[in-house]
Amino acid sequence: KEYHPNLKLVFRNLPLPVHKYAREAALAAEAAGLQGRYWEMHDVLYREQAVWSKADNARELFDSYAGMLGLNLNQFKKDIASEKARQRIESDQERADSLGVRSTPTVFINNQEVAPNEKTPNGLRAKIDAALKQKSSKA
Repeated sequence: KEYHPNLKLVFRNLPLPVHKYAREAALAAEAAGLQGRYWEMHDVLYREQAVWSKADNARELFDSYAGMLGLNLNQFKKDIASEKARQRIESDQERADSLGVRSTPTVFINNQEVAPNEKTPNGLRAKIDAALKQKSSKA
């Protein structure tokens, strides 16, 4: 919000195979997104990660989160298993592969990967400020 409208944030899923339910969680977020509630589901998944990541059946928890968010549960269940949601995840994976991304979170600003030690709030703010300054000097 601080940088709007000068900054465009693009979020991509990269469910890593070392996390048992990462792909299903990404699908749950995409399914919620098909009902216009991607970020709400994202936030619940992030907040509840310690619970669903150790669950015997994470899908049941994802369904309960969808209900809690007021989503149409029947549609959510269809969407989480849909080709459309799967393709979104695969597209994000292909994009990550093409950029050499192997871990999360990975941040790019103007197509330049941000170093791990700069992925702090102050570090990111400094990188964004520098990019905006560079852009305005070219204008």
